[in-house]
Amino acid sequence: MINQQKLSALFYGLSSIFVIFINKSLLTQYHFPYFIFVATLQFIFTSIFLYILYLFKKVDIPILKYDIFIEILPLSILFLGNVVSGLGGTKSLNLPMFTALRRFSILMTMILESLLVYHNIPSYDIIISILLMIGGAIIASLYDLTYDTYGYILIFVNNIFTALNGVYMKKTTISGKVHS
Repeated sequence: MINQQKLSALFYGLSSIFVIFINKSLLTQYHFPYFIFVATLQFIFTSIFLYILYLFKKVDIPILKYDIFIEILPLSILFLGNVVSGLGGTKSLNLPMFTALRRFSILMTMILESLLVYHNIPSYDIIISILLMIGGAIIASLYDLTYDTYGYILIFVNNIFTALNGVYMKKTTISGKVHS
């Protein structure tokens, strides 16, 4: 029997892959030029979906008050930057190169966490694992190299937003600023 956590992880994984392929198809195959519009629609539909889940008491969403707004504002800005730069990079690069370059966000997150959250160097095994993931992604994309300066910049910015979002979330959770 599949438990709720495994089912949630499976749903998240499948929906993430589905969204990547739909976005890539829309932005490149159908030459839709407005990736910011796509991001806006995704935010709107996510909000509607969350509200429906809230109405059916499947999720608990606190009433938005000033102090909650101030707590989540930096995370919201980081997430917005993450989504917009990610969609722009998806539009500009092929999927193997996009995936290869996105692996660097893991390295950036590890470095930022060690400097800002934990103040120590990760274990040798973690460093090797991350370097192997990056190396594997680069090897997988070797025969599919395309160069698009705009796309590379967007993915680099996307990696920064991803790393900052993860580190900020972890740091504020540890400090007790963000409530679960």
